[in-house]
Order: sequence, then C-alpha cells, then structure tokens
Amino acid sequence: MRRRNIFPDPECAGMMHPYTNDGTRSDFVKNEGMMWMRATVTAVGTQQNYAQYSLNEDRVPVEGTYHVRLLAHAEGGDGMARCYVRQPNSTYLPCYAVNIPDGQTIVVERAIKVPAGCGELIVRICPAAVVGATAMMSRISIETADTYALASGGGGLPSFFTAQTAPY
Repeated sequence: MRRRNIFPDPECAGMMHPYTNDGTRSDFVKNEGMMWMRATVTAVGTQQNYAQYSLNEDRVPVEGTYHVRLLAHAEGGDGMARCYVRQPNSTYLPCYAVNIPDGQTIVVERAIKVPAGCGELIVRICPAAVVGATAMMSRISIETADTYALASGGGGLPSFFTAQTAPY
C-alpha cells in the first residue's frame, strides 16, 4: 500500500488558515527552516484558549482508523495537543488530549477512529491559560493506520531540538 498524508498543509506553510477562539491569536513562525503554526494567548476566559485546523467537506477522511502524528511545543506553561471528530449527530468526540510540558517539543502520535458520516476532523493546539503563553504545531500527518503500520520504523524530533532549545 502506498502512504499518503491526507492533511493538506503538513508543514504549516499557511495554505490553510487556522481558526482561533476569543483570546487567542494565531500566526506562523519559522525556526531553522521549519514552519510552525503558533497559538498565543491574548486574554484568559472561561474556556481553554486554542488554535486549530479543521478538515471538513471533501477533506474529511472516510470511515476508518487513522494515525495522527505531529510535532508540538509549548512556552509559558504546559500546553495541550487535542483532536476531535464530529459525529453524524453533530456532537464532538475527543480522540486524544496530550500534555505538552512547558519549554519542550514533543512528538504526538495517536491512532484515531473516524466514524461513518463524520462531518469534521479537528487538530487543535492549546497554550497554557496565561497571557503571552504559546503552543505550536508542525509536521502534521494523518494517514490510514494500516499504511502507517507497514511503513513505521521510528522517527522523532528533528536533530536541532534539544532540551534547552526552543523552536523560536
């Protein structure tokens, strides 16, 4: 089977515009040749601040099991990487919530199930609830679980990331 990333802007080159909620600003930053989508908290409210990419309409994957992989980084407090699918009854089902420790870059890898009739797939990044805190994501990959399993064999952080290095 041939591997295919169904995420249309894996390198966060600005081909897709992220959606943010009130109190969050998104932009794109570059570090050592790699682009990141960054969410910055501008105001803290009653709900979690976030920026997200949403796959809907003809971009929603068909029913099945998929493997999501991305790089995530947080500054100014622990962040969170999340994923949701919208079920046919219009409720949102959380697929994962992964903590991103402050000052660290992590690889998020999770299997998710997309239901029949899925209306939307959301990949979200959430900074800490502190004005000025940031969370970023890049190298987003969503592919069928079976092709990922056949081809997986490692991977990890790019070599320029160390415990003391922030990606901006």
